[in-house]
Amino acid sequence: MRQTGARLPDVCPHSRPPHPRRRFFTSLVLPLGVLPLPTLLSLCIGALAQIPPHAPPTPSLTPLNLSPTFESQIQARNVIDRFHGTQYATEAQLGPTPKVLPARRFSLRPGILKVLPLIEASASNLSSAPPLHRSIPPRGYRPQISSTHALIWPPQPLPDDLIPGLQERIEGSLSSNGLLGALLSAAQLIHQTHPSILESPLHLAQKLSAAGLPVDLLELFLPPASSQSQTNSLATAPPPNLPNTTRQWLEWAIQISKTAPPPTSPIPIPQLHLLPQLPAPPISVAPEIGNLDSLLFRMQLGGGYNQGIVPGSGLDVIGSLCETAPDTPLVVSAEKQFASPLSDLAARSWNLRKTGQLTILTESLPVSSWAQDNAKPAWTANGAPAVLIPRYASVDEGFSRIVPGDTAAAVNLHRAGFQVVQSSLLFQGGNLVVVEEPISHERVLMLGEGELWRNQALGLSRDHILALFQHQFACNRVQILPNVSYHLDFDACFRLQDNRPIVFVNDARKGASLIVQIGLQGFLQALKEDQVALRDELRRLWQSNEFWELRIAVQSALKHRRISTGRLQLEVVDAFAVSPVDSASVNLQCFLNALDFMVCDLPQAASALPSADAQYLKALQQFKDQLTRQASALALTGWTVVGIPSLPELNRGINYINVVQDKHRLFLPIWGGFYADLDRAAETAYRAALGPQVRIIPIQCADTQRTLGGLHCLISTHPKPANSPSNLQSPSPSPPSP
Repeated sequence: MRQTGARLPDVCPHSRPPHPRRRFFTSLVLPLGVLPLPTLLSLCIGALAQIPPHAPPTPSLTPLNLSPTFESQIQARNVIDRFHGTQYATEAQLGPTPKVLPARRFSLRPGILKVLPLIEASASNLSSAPPLHRSIPPRGYRPQISSTHALIWPPQPLPDDLIPGLQERIEGSLSSNGLLGALLSAAQLIHQTHPSILESPLHLAQKLSAAGLPVDLLELFLPPASSQSQTNSLATAPPPNLPNTTRQWLEWAIQISKTAPPPTSPIPIPQLHLLPQLPAPPISVAPEIGNLDSLLFRMQLGGGYNQGIVPGSGLDVIGSLCETAPDTPLVVSAEKQFASPLSDLAARSWNLRKTGQLTILTESLPVSSWAQDNAKPAWTANGAPAVLIPRYASVDEGFSRIVPGDTAAAVNLHRAGFQVVQSSLLFQGGNLVVVEEPISHERVLMLGEGELWRNQALGLSRDHILALFQHQFACNRVQILPNVSYHLDFDACFRLQDNRPIVFVNDARKGASLIVQIGLQGFLQALKEDQVALRDELRRLWQSNEFWELRIAVQSALKHRRISTGRLQLEVVDAFAVSPVDSASVNLQCFLNALDFMVCDLPQAASALPSADAQYLKALQQFKDQLTRQASALALTGWTVVGIPSLPELNRGINYINVVQDKHRLFLPIWGGFYADLDRAAETAYRAALGPQVRIIPIQCADTQRTLGGLHCLISTHPKPANSPSNLQSPSPSPPSP
């Protein structure tokens, strides 16, 4: 059927950044019955004005010194994205039909809905921030948190403050020569061009930090051995704001750089050793294994309104949580201009009925929808909620592009009573999870391998990275897992069920088969009435498991159903929508992607014509092989592997692993509409593993998956600590810890 709802703008082919998982509002206009017309117009204009520009092209990955396997995986993902964007693009992108909720005008008791305003000092500080949205900052950049709870956002260095070539030298050395190699190389360049800077370790630290050297990491290591016996001629005490160990390493670099070695004698760089007694972490990151009750949920309002609430979007999921989990408080961060409309929508259209059910934190910068990535749930020593936030919030798999709004939103969580602790490491929260072994009670950090390479770019060795992750996440050990999807939470969901450790994973073979089986029915309906023979042939090929021949027949039929630009005709697309929640275009693309995934490792795929087709199928096969590698690694963890019919995140996959869970509930992301039978198959698989004691709550989030996110990406669950009192409340706001 032809959808009458709004059509979403066509998605252009893109490399990973700007990552399509990062969708912002295109508009946030509430129904006329809710807000007056002037407010509506101002919101329209404000929302459209804030659409972020495309990020600059990604530079070469070579300076990051990634492993050949991981770099090849990034390139393969780009190949898949480009192929889908060119070969499977439709004449128009038919999206789901937005819904307009009636204004039911509930009578709210005091305390049910709270809106926490901006702290003006923080707002004014950020309003003058440079336009760093999704840019690649200097390699070792680390925004600082002030004692007034504000994110200190330094202005871009003035041109006459820059040392020519310093940033390039640092970034060229960090991954290949390590932190000390980059420090020494930078000091040598400064000695040659600006020797006066070397007279002050503090001045040197400022210059190095501005150029991207992570100077703050030096304080985590033992000082140079020579510093204990040498007389320090540069300073008798650490300069203000410069830790003693950091000063000693800077003085070491100054001293060495002033001694020109013979050209044939490389300077010996000492091996870095972490301090034997690092400061104890003030918080403990919470395990995510579904064995505890939920204290609260946290989300961010990053999109979901386009002439109505888009079904399955982040905004729609906020409303669904309010309806299905009223006893669990929900904290939502929203940009200032959208906080009031969100509050009005919640008060007039959602049935809020519990004290403290919804808290809205206003933000001065746009935020994304991905609350999972910028802060990991944690506890303080007394069991109060806390968060561990990364060095800065980022996107991308290779270079770490900064997301300023998400960075600021994480810092501002102190306003809702969270203790905020900033890590010295980079991480994206969806790519790591803390689990607890049921017998040994060991805490293990399951780490997607992408986080290893992300921090190697800071000049840290593999051993240092693992040791720091183990320490800062308060774990006994770290287990590295191969990435298939963009993040680990699309590939594995860990749960302790009746003291039995289970890890749910993608049964990609079964998932792809079900998608093709359902999608084929839509494709048969899309054929013209006189194509009876082709219908019969497609059915025969499917029933006889001749999948390669089936793909050839489908692709051949599509050749004659394209417009002059090469895009697929709407007559083909229309058959893939049966409900207002359907995006007919994406449903068709999911069918084609699943069929490709089924055949990519067949012998015929290697010789497919044209060559772009063979390259694309080879990229899919690479991820299929990676799935096998990942399954082997998960099997070695000792957790019982349970397959769910589901595909990993590969631009156009349907995923059921990205769930939200607690002791008695599992919130299941569902697609609905055209692929409702697939939803039921996934729910059946979960029910068989969990039994009747766990309530499975389906949450429509297809639109979120269409932007390469999921339920776990949207929702950060803060569990109650074990043996905590049932009346545990958030503490009063406290300053974040550096």
